[in-house]
Amino acid sequence: MDPQPVSDSAVDRSSLGLVMRVGVELVAAVVVGAAIGWGLDRWLGLRPLFLILFVLLGGIAGIVNVWRLVAPGPGTR
Repeated sequence: MDPQPVSDSAVDRSSLGLVMRVGVELVAAVVVGAAIGWGLDRWLGLRPLFLILFVLLGGIAGIVNVWRLVAPGPGTR
């Protein structure tokens, strides 16, 4: 059996899904980092030290997640 050809609309939906997932991954990581930083600052009274630190760490974590999402897996060369 030959594989069925993929329509352009299916490819467009797949691309749109990937773009939306990338956006959600980035925003979620930054929001979680900001929430953790805000909570630690409020608990320890060190404004805005942990907020800044965890927003940066959240951004880095989001970028790493996106990198893993779009990077080719092992053996896909």
